[in-house]
Amino acid sequence: MFGAIAVAVVGAGMGGFRTAMEAMLASPSIAPLLTQERVSTWYFFSYTFIPLSSIAFPRIYIFCLTARRLAYFRKTILLCPICILAIWLPSVFLRVAANQVTDVPAIAAKVEARAQLAERGDTLTVPECGRLRAQASGDDVILRLVEGYALLWLAALLGAAMMAAVMASDSQILALSTMFTEDVFTFYGGTRRFVEAV
Repeated sequence: MFGAIAVAVVGAGMGGFRTAMEAMLASPSIAPLLTQERVSTWYFFSYTFIPLSSIAFPRIYIFCLTARRLAYFRKTILLCPICILAIWLPSVFLRVAANQVTDVPAIAAKVEARAQLAERGDTLTVPECGRLRAQASGDDVILRLVEGYALLWLAALLGAAMMAAVMASDSQILALSTMFTEDVFTFYGGTRRFVEAV
């Protein structure tokens, strides 16, 4: 839900995604981001296998360690790829659309740094290349878009909601603690020396 709100708010700030996408298609340098021009067919379709890896996610993996029967979490495994799509599709869409943004200084600086790397990559010194790579990094693009186009309170709410949806810290902690117990503590004889408290 928060991803959809972010897409709507950023889209309105950009003057509509239709306008942004048409402008991207008109630019020879960034039009390939919207097509399959630079990606082979087999490579493109290999991404359809990514949902199969959802069983390895900590929140799903922990079910595998604790469930008495496979039927208990069959729906979870089947619905997890759909939920991942619902979370990540708006994120990917916003990151692609950010290539057209010119009125948010932080995003414009990233686009400019990426352009310099593409044009002068072979002639740059190592420190210059490192500085441009750090500036062009896309890790904070969505937060910068929301910060640039949303009201401050809405930007804070959307940022916190997206981070909470992506991080799932409780399941990460649960999975890591279980893996430590089973793979380290038990392996080195911890269960032989210690017993569960009654």
